[in-house]
Amino acid sequence: MGSISSAGTPLPSSAEMSAVDARTRQEYSIPELVLMENAGQRIWARMLAWAGPRLSNDARLVIVAGIGNNGGDALVIARAAWLEGRFALAVVLTRRPDRGPAAVHAAACEALGVPITVYDEDPEDAHALIGEADWVVDGLLGTGLSGAVRGSTAALIEELNTCDAVIVAIDVPSGVGDTFKRGFTAVRADITLTVELPKQALYLPYARPFCGEIETVSIGFPPQLLHSCESGVRLLGDADRLQLLPVSAAEAYKNTRGSLAVFGGAAGTAGALLLSAAAAARGRCGYVTAFVDPEVYRALGSRYPSLVVRLLGAGSGAGDAAAEDTGAAARTEAAGAVRRGGPYHAVLCGPGWGLATDRDGLLEAVMAGELPGVLDADGLRVLARLRAAGRVTTVSGRWVLTPHPGEFTLLAGGTSADALERPVEAVRRVAGELNAVVVLKAHVCYIADPESAAAYVVDGMNPGLGTAGSGDVLAGVIAGLLAHGCGPLHAACLGVLIHQRAGAMATRERSWYAAEELLEYLGPASEPRNGSSRDGSYG
Repeated sequence: MGSISSAGTPLPSSAEMSAVDARTRQEYSIPELVLMENAGQRIWARMLAWAGPRLSNDARLVIVAGIGNNGGDALVIARAAWLEGRFALAVVLTRRPDRGPAAVHAAACEALGVPITVYDEDPEDAHALIGEADWVVDGLLGTGLSGAVRGSTAALIEELNTCDAVIVAIDVPSGVGDTFKRGFTAVRADITLTVELPKQALYLPYARPFCGEIETVSIGFPPQLLHSCESGVRLLGDADRLQLLPVSAAEAYKNTRGSLAVFGGAAGTAGALLLSAAAAARGRCGYVTAFVDPEVYRALGSRYPSLVVRLLGAGSGAGDAAAEDTGAAARTEAAGAVRRGGPYHAVLCGPGWGLATDRDGLLEAVMAGELPGVLDADGLRVLARLRAAGRVTTVSGRWVLTPHPGEFTLLAGGTSADALERPVEAVRRVAGELNAVVVLKAHVCYIADPESAAAYVVDGMNPGLGTAGSGDVLAGVIAGLLAHGCGPLHAACLGVLIHQRAGAMATRERSWYAAEELLEYLGPASEPRNGSSRDGSYG
């Protein structure tokens, strides 16, 4: 199987990319004007390729530019489009640049006769141009932005967001930066053509919906500088799924493929357990056993022949004395399930488990064992309760925790907005405090490893996965990979990628689907065939 250490693409902060830009000019003697020319020409070429026949010869194209480097890039695009002579082209400047590279390119556009309107001088004309545009190129602000956009620039962004044009953002949508928060103003782009490397800011959960599609464009930075741009945050894509997939031996059978113990299910929520167990079995795991309460055991019976179901204790509805006996029985069963040298290779706790107090002792017993495991859903809430009582402080580096934002706040404190505004810092902190791999689940997933302080990002933006039970499927995929022999970080990253791949395939075929239908795509998503594609297509 591939190494997680070599997976992914560096995801730099704005400061890191600014340092690369400065070193390119200082150490490699590549002038800023050359870099800007390269950026504008290559982004324009990529834009034309992406747009295809949609960008017709008579299209009304408006280039909106600030006075910084993004504005200079936009003015290069304006000159390139003007020289093609086939568009109804206009430039809207926030104000006239009086120095720097943007001023040079503005002067070139004026000398060629490119129509230029200055927003601060003639907002009504600018408003009319934007309102009539078919296509807009956003070059207002770059990655160096700190805080929220205000004043006339914020008003101009709001105008862009109310027009009907297709919007192409240069590097980042204007308004998006490393400090982006919920409620900030930003251009809502259809595609972001980002320079050299994707940026951390683009994948901040509150910023990501403004970015549309994201593609990278090389403009000539020295590769050695890009390779040294390493904050420890990396973006994982479908190519990494292919790299990380384990190779199964042809002679493998159920015991060598891995055996998983699942603790989950309560009256009325047994479906979550079944989704997790089925997800594990539809991947690389060869043997799945569910430990359940009597009422769940009676409901399942022999209806699911591939799942081994074992009775666990007397159930959560018993009286106080019986409940104490239940806890003892549960701990005994759990200790047997996770004992060293036992029949299981990994554990999953939590899907549809309920919050009965007898779960506390059971989870303590499971986590005290030697096996790696996944903690999801109600298991995370029980863990939070154990931590609050001082009974558990850390969960050992063998465990993967898979909270959604609400569950994350139970472990981290604060609010879900805190976690989603600063996700790298949040997942790193909780992973370190709990000594666990943490997967923060949202429309962009963040994964942190306590040992290396690495953080991995997986882009989502697939609303089809936002369905009840989808998280149970993910927990089962990760747990099955653990049982198969993947390490916790490897299993977490690969599990999220498989889950995203299955979701893309299901969306392409079904548009909308239930979690049980998602299960059908886990097998193909767990194999190297059906290679990667940005639009979710597969071979």
